[in-house]
This record gives sequence, structure tokens and C-alpha cells, in this order.
Amino acid sequence: MARNVASNAVTEDRSQSPKSESAPSTPAARQALLAAFAKLALNRRYRDFGVEAIVSAARVARSTFYYHFAGKDDLLLHNLRPFLAALAGMPFASRPTTELVHWVEHIWEQRQVAGRLLAGTTGRKIEAALAATLKETFAAELPAALRRQTNYPLLAEQIAGASMSLLKAWVEHRVTAAPAEIAQALWRCAHSLSPALPERPS
Repeated sequence: MARNVASNAVTEDRSQSPKSESAPSTPAARQALLAAFAKLALNRRYRDFGVEAIVSAARVARSTFYYHFAGKDDLLLHNLRPFLAALAGMPFASRPTTELVHWVEHIWEQRQVAGRLLAGTTGRKIEAALAATLKETFAAELPAALRRQTNYPLLAEQIAGASMSLLKAWVEHRVTAAPAEIAQALWRCAHSLSPALPERPS
């Protein structure tokens, strides 16, 4: 999961000298932090490494990290934005999107990492970020009249909670299903909870 979320936004800057330190504002420094985070998340438990390990692996200064990110959780959630966007689009899609299916397949491929990220405090932060993304999506895409009639913050929390619960149960082997079935179940749940919403063009 971590490998894909990072590679979705970054390719490692291989031209950078191992002994060099990137200037805080350079895109290369940001890319190095994203790549370092991905490698650490693949090989260690999320709670077992911190900012010091990330900056050491990225070969940038600690101040560089805080120039780009508020903390480790901010870096994680930045990496997860495409995943959260795919889930947040479910109420407006006529079927599970290609992006949603892709992410679900990747979660299964990286289920050990995904299981660690979805558990405990980190999982709750991801769920909260998904709820926030859903609220933003509803606010932006619901017609004004429907927005006034719909308690969309409540709806966002319901969909976020249900989605994360299913994904967590899946990667923990409490349910057995193919990725396509999980993507369909996620989409169907979001639709069943939502009012009649305008669909995005396919």
C-alpha cells in the first residue's frame, strides 16, 4: 500500500548525491521524503519509525521535512490522497471506478502493510481523513437544494466508517472475497447510504 501511494506522487531523485542535502524548497527534497517514507512503511511498522528515520533515509535536514509536512501523519495522509479521492467518488459513480478497483487490488497485494496502517490510531486517522474528503466532495458536488436537504457530514462519517471497517476486515482475513467483490461492496454500500445523487460522467 505504501509503495503505491508514494509512487503515485513521486519518483525517487536518483541524481542526488548520497552525501548531499536538498534545499528545503526543492521538489527533489519533497520527492526524497516521499520515497523514504514509502520504503520505511513497507519494511517497518508505522509506529516504529518517526521523522528522524525518514529524514535520515531521505538524506535531508529535519527542517526540510517540516518545510514540506507538519509531521509523519501529514506525510502519510498526503500519500493517501488519491486513495481517499477514489473512495470519496463512490457515491457519484454509476459503478466501481477503475481507480477504486486499482486501489483495492493494491491493498490486497500489500495486505500486511495495509493491515498495519488500518489498525489502531493510524487507522482512525485515515478514517477521519476519508470522512473529511467525503464532506468536501459532497459540499462541492451536491446541488444546492439537495445539499440543504441532506445531512452530508453525517453521511460522510457513515460511508467512511463502513468503508474502513470492510477493508480492515478483509486484510485481516475476517472475510474472504476477491478484490473486484470488495470494490463492488464498497461502492454498493456508499450508494445505499446516499440519497439520489447526480452521477459523474463515466
